[in-house]
Amino acid sequence: MAKGKNQPELFAETEQIASLLSKESTQDVVILLIPSHDRHNKPLPEPLAAEWASNAMRLFADLYRGATAFRAAHGIFKTDEGHYLHDAPLVIEAFAEVDAIQDVSRLNSLVDFCKRMGKALDQESIMLAFGNIHYYIEDYRRV
Repeated sequence: MAKGKNQPELFAETEQIASLLSKESTQDVVILLIPSHDRHNKPLPEPLAAEWASNAMRLFADLYRGATAFRAAHGIFKTDEGHYLHDAPLVIEAFAEVDAIQDVSRLNSLVDFCKRMGKALDQESIMLAFGNIHYYIEDYRRV
């Protein structure tokens, strides 16, 4: 990009970002929620939740090169039986290349992690989100 009169020269990164923003994105976000309560609304021990969060961060780094975690103020999930489960989950998110997100080997590793976490933390379900798609993992067999 040419610089205009009295405008600073653009960084190469600025031009690359502008190029990415001007076309259909090849990147998306992956989100995993680390629960604070079990399926009976009983708070999970903080060390246990922290261990799963730490492991999720490492997994996201391995799968997608990095992750960010932040505490959600409050969440709620309604079971098929009509029970409300309250939670203050830790949100783990990664921005990743679509090819990495759709890679079935990486996706299988993520699903395996969710199944193990759901079983270990006695969850009704584990939610994954990929951009505007969400999916609940509820079957913890084969872990």
